[in-house]
Amino acid sequence: MRDDFPVVNRSRGKLLPPLPVQEIACSRCPNTDSIGAAAGRRPPHTVARDFGRRGWRVVDAGKHVCPACIAAEIERRRAPQPESTAMAPKPKEPAPLPAPANENAGHASAAASDAIVNLYLLLSDHYDKARKAYAEGWDDDRVAKEAGLSPVLVAERREKDFGPLVKDTTLEDIAAATLALAQEVAGLEGEIDALQRATASAITTCGRLKVSLNALRKVQGRLSAAPAIKAA
Repeated sequence: MRDDFPVVNRSRGKLLPPLPVQEIACSRCPNTDSIGAAAGRRPPHTVARDFGRRGWRVVDAGKHVCPACIAAEIERRRAPQPESTAMAPKPKEPAPLPAPANENAGHASAAASDAIVNLYLLLSDHYDKARKAYAEGWDDDRVAKEAGLSPVLVAERREKDFGPLVKDTTLEDIAAATLALAQEVAGLEGEIDALQRATASAITTCGRLKVSLNALRKVQGRLSAAPAIKAA
């Protein structure tokens, strides 16, 4: 099997530069899909694996089949076959589905494919896998609006191919730690205030006791110095 996933530049609008992607094309309809190639061309087997996870039948170059055509093929095989007579010829293998005869259907498929490509480019630009979070000002709703897709589909693709969203609780954690520390400081200040009041009261009491002690010492001194009275 030879895989061929050419690298092409996909436009993202007038304000954003195009980004390189590796593209796969359906051999039965205009559907295409792509994987970002900003870091360089990826090995064919890894690209084939990733497209296979998205529902593509990855075979030889120019013969790949998209998920929509695979689903149509399955439905066609499940459909009841007409009764055959003894003279009826042996049925042939089903031929590949032709490209849609309806021009509008082709345009719709191409638009849907472009929307998926834009979705993956937007996620590559604005979702940080390491932090598991969007860049500031971006979320699933904005990506959905920019790509022209539903927020539910954006969330599913982002969760599957890029990773979950993890809410940054740094500010909440700091606020909680600050509140706990403030409460502890307030408690210590209350204890210090109580100790200061007790110290002031003890100092006052000690001063009063000193005055009384000095008075007693003076009385003791006068009594000790008085002459003794002899008995008659």
